[in-house]
Amino acid sequence: MTMAVDHRSSVPRPNHKGEQNAAARTGPEVVAPLVSIIIDNYNYGHLIAEAIDSALAQTYPNIEVVVVDDGSTDNSRDVIARYGDRVVPVFKENGGQCSAFNAGFAACRGDIITLLDSDDVWDRDKVARVVDIFQRHPEVGWVGHKLTITDEVLKPLGYTFPDRLETGLVPPDPHLHLERMVKVGVCGLSFRRSAGERAFPIPHEDGIWRTCADLYLMSMFAIEGIWGYTLDESLGLYRQHAGQEFAQPDAIARRIERDATISEALAEIWTQRTGRRFYSSTVYKHRLVATALTGHSIWSGERWRLLADGIRSVVDLLRPHPRLAARQGAAIMLAFAFPNWWTRRVFRRFGTQLVPRTAATS
Repeated sequence: MTMAVDHRSSVPRPNHKGEQNAAARTGPEVVAPLVSIIIDNYNYGHLIAEAIDSALAQTYPNIEVVVVDDGSTDNSRDVIARYGDRVVPVFKENGGQCSAFNAGFAACRGDIITLLDSDDVWDRDKVARVVDIFQRHPEVGWVGHKLTITDEVLKPLGYTFPDRLETGLVPPDPHLHLERMVKVGVCGLSFRRSAGERAFPIPHEDGIWRTCADLYLMSMFAIEGIWGYTLDESLGLYRQHAGQEFAQPDAIARRIERDATISEALAEIWTQRTGRRFYSSTVYKHRLVATALTGHSIWSGERWRLLADGIRSVVDLLRPHPRLAARQGAAIMLAFAFPNWWTRRVFRRFGTQLVPRTAATS
């Protein structure tokens, strides 16, 4: 769950002329900027029409819809073809979500770009709301909002991702991103072209960034000094269904370990780009849970090593963010002592049930 964290930091606030962030502006002279909606798809031929329809039904008039099919083997391309010149089709070999967004960004023409997975849908006024924020805040380069979690037939389940999101400016503070204090889903992320040009292409070839385009892009925006804006409102529907990669009960540990690997990769990117060593306590929190779910007992040496490394990462966080350090320290202790409770508290964002393995005796 995203907790309320003071976004005010040592990062200077941008002025309203956008001088700190001039490269991440569309410009006030653009009255109705072209918005490119990039839809990525892989084997969701039974769902993609709903995503395309929700894009084409936007109340904002100046849009283009770019649909990237990532090497589907089902009827997806036939469905896309039915839309004719109402969409810009991009067909490519399979490479994952991030490679699909790379292709979509290269093909689109918009001043503002917004992303949509092919199994999700948007509210009709989503693009209009996002454009309004960009025009009222020329100093920001990206905008994020909540999504309503639904079942397979788009029936709301009573909660959102993220659970909480502050409305307002988000500074390019590395710790807010490394500690996952700023969360929006892929389908809740929009950005100016000039910001995208400083983040794309996403390096998907090594396999780490096959998915999770939102985490990579928002971190790169922050590295480039680009401010964001988050909205504590849901402007779309995030569908949970059996076809998702991590939807099965035995997949939670793999998903948590994947999140730890991504957090580790983000810390390394920040380290390389700034010349200063960065850590993410999220790495150790997630691995403490993953090891417990895969059978390691609380007495195993691996779990105690992860606890020690996690405490060291929290100590590193104390000076720049004392309140955040206290929160993350408590979370690491909970992940160590009560991993199943921690997982049950957050598992709903994976759309599955928790079925932990029996802990080993040694």
